[in-house]
Amino acid sequence: MGRSLLNRRHPFVDSRVWVLFEISTRNTPYPSDKGTASLKSTNRLGELWIDYITLGWFAIINLLKQSITGLDMKDFYKKFQIVSKFPLWPSYLRQVYKKAIVDALALGIGSLQNRASFTCLLCGVSGEITANEFIKFALKLHPKCKIMVIDLGEPQVNSVKQLVAEKFSEADIEIRRANALNLDFIQNNSIDWIDTDGFFSFFDKDQLVALFKEWKRILRKDGFITFRELTSDNVLSISANKFRDRVSRVYINTKLHLHTFEELKKDFATLQFKYARHHSPIPFLERYCLLNE
Repeated sequence: MGRSLLNRRHPFVDSRVWVLFEISTRNTPYPSDKGTASLKSTNRLGELWIDYITLGWFAIINLLKQSITGLDMKDFYKKFQIVSKFPLWPSYLRQVYKKAIVDALALGIGSLQNRASFTCLLCGVSGEITANEFIKFALKLHPKCKIMVIDLGEPQVNSVKQLVAEKFSEADIEIRRANALNLDFIQNNSIDWIDTDGFFSFFDKDQLVALFKEWKRILRKDGFITFRELTSDNVLSISANKFRDRVSRVYINTKLHLHTFEELKKDFATLQFKYARHHSPIPFLERYCLLNE
């Protein structure tokens, strides 16, 4: 198969499954939500599906391992390292960040390089590995950009501060421990891009609307939001979401709030966000882009 991420067989994937996925994903069309900007299909995305499915398998297997061996699972930062330290996690992030900008351009944000200034916000960060990929991508996108990283968890914030001190000391980066529902330290109409990943399940319906309103306040007129979220829309996605909730209850003692696409779409319309919705490399995890009109 000869691709950079597929040069080796994954030990938990049977060779017959490998071949079936290679055949079934070759030349797979890249679907988009009806009425939104469509993107060209790519062989590359289809070929990466097996890797990202495996990423999910490894996360589940490692969760079970930690449960059996009784490892310390007291905080989210340590727990999420099960995923973030898996070799494919940075690759996943690079893919979705690139697609996020493609989606935003398709919605009509115009050239980012022509903006005199560019400020982006990573809202919620699992730790230094995610922050490292986001910061590198943002600096390539706009070398003189201002980057803000917030999280409610102290270990996550401290890990990002250390990363920035070691690798990005000359960049304009602000890291804060903050609640995303209260961003009063950010001025109105000052942010170009907000990104987050799997964030909404920590908010109930009313809190999610409040979050969108707060993001709307800080976004510039042509600012945009990109995120990936698993919504409950059919039997498979509902089952996947329920399984995710069960894992969360067991391993991080947190009940997730499971949202539907129809619920999100209603919120987008209420707050006058133009949106695009597409598949992400991970099955059932949809990627979204919202444009502030």
